Amino acid sequence: MRDIKDLTAETTSYELFTHVYWQVVTRHIRSFSDLVNYLECVEEGARKDYVLQSAFPLIREIYWGFFRDLNPKSYPVLWGQLALPNSDYPFGGELKLSMSITDIYCAFIDIHGYTEFSKNRNDATLLRLLDDCIEEDVKALCRENNVIGNRARGDEIILIGTSAYDVVNSVVLIADYFGERRLTGKREFVKRRRGEFNKLPDLSVSAGIAGGRKYTSLVITKAGDLSGTVVNTAARLQSRANRFSSAATRILTTQNVRLKYESDTAKRYAPMFTPRQMAFLDVGYFSFKGLDMRITEILVDKAVMHRLEYKESLVRFLDAVENNRWTESVFLELADLMIEVCKAMPKFELSSPENKDVSERGESGNTAVIRRLNEAAERFSAGRDFSEALDALSDALRILEDVPGTDSFLLMYGEGVEAAYRKVCCAYDNHIEGYTEKNRKVLFLSDENAEFDRLCRAVRSHETMKSDLVGRVDAEKRRRLWNKLIKQMEPTLEDSLYLGK
Repeated sequence: MRDIKDLTAETTSYELFTHVYWQVVTRHIRSFSDLVNYLECVEEGARKDYVLQSAFPLIREIYWGFFRDLNPKSYPVLWGQLALPNSDYPFGGELKLSMSITDIYCAFIDIHGYTEFSKNRNDATLLRLLDDCIEEDVKALCRENNVIGNRARGDEIILIGTSAYDVVNSVVLIADYFGERRLTGKREFVKRRRGEFNKLPDLSVSAGIAGGRKYTSLVITKAGDLSGTVVNTAARLQSRANRFSSAATRILTTQNVRLKYESDTAKRYAPMFTPRQMAFLDVGYFSFKGLDMRITEILVDKAVMHRLEYKESLVRFLDAVENNRWTESVFLELADLMIEVCKAMPKFELSSPENKDVSERGESGNTAVIRRLNEAAERFSAGRDFSEALDALSDALRILEDVPGTDSFLLMYGEGVEAAYRKVCCAYDNHIEGYTEKNRKVLFLSDENAEFDRLCRAVRSHETMKSDLVGRVDAEKRRRLWNKLIKQMEPTLEDSLYLGK
């Protein structure tokens, strides 16, 4: 059968399907509508239904891209949101190419360690095993939660769903699936892991989840690829999560998704996770290329659940920042937040030789940082020396930066607050210096003014002589020293040029 005109009453269903198959593969038929129109001359009945139902999966596989698995039986809810069913044949339809709907959610997931695992493993069987995990188990896990999950490239997985509850649960289960496997209670997964799957190492993930906003847009290209604000936002959140934590699991979402999830959870008699297994921590407003949003972190690892202990302090600090209470509250609320963080963190020790006073006092690292923060708060409140208060804050931040597991958001906020106050402190010092120089004769006694003038002359003379002293060193010796130091220190732009993921 070379043409549909060759169709006769004796043409079998298989012969007709074979003909249609090649029409689809050779791109003469690209959509279900094209298929229906092409078979318009075929009488209604079992033969036509067989061909339509058999050819539609092929059309999806070739032309629907990310949504190639979408069908009304496996994904009834998603089908209703993302497809336009055919009025005569409801089992088939067209994929919507552009939409703005409230109940659409997207998640980006990146598997940490996948690249190194792939690079260092000589056993191709294990690599195939890991790929099977992504291609089979992850897809099945998502499907059971009414979510479509597909591999985008390498170790990147994209999820699309119409419920915050379903998408968030899928992300958490995937993190658990690749990690310590505390939460996943699915028997088939556990059964498989008793065999070959136990050979795989534990892997962590970074993830970003977005959606649920009134004007959320999802654009599906003709090739079935994804774009739009919901996709871009999820990708940026995943990238930020990856930057904050390139080794441990980190999941970021928007406050809107968190609110939708809590609303969905309240309607269920038995939610999938308890507060001890999964918790939310709001971490403030952030900008992504002009888009401001409030970010929430999803905590799933037992090792980070202690962060909930300083949740109230974090709320007070964020409130002070958002209401621009910089005169007093921001600094003091940050110091209080950092103190609560140190109290909640597991005990840590200081090994740096710069902290000899700590070992002499017999303090733990937590206690030493708390003491330094109390000093910072006292000096700031007294108003005598803001620079010393900032130095004390800076000392605490530098210590915490070297402590594994320190809250990345805390360090980011700490550095931002310190930098903001340093600018104020610089302007303050310039104003105070100008004021004191202008009024020095009134502020000092006459003999103090004379001594001040003498010391100023001495300082200028010292700087002049020091410069002259260096200039008397042979130029060739200075050049050799310069070149020697360059070879020893081996300057590089690697850190500056590293873009990360």
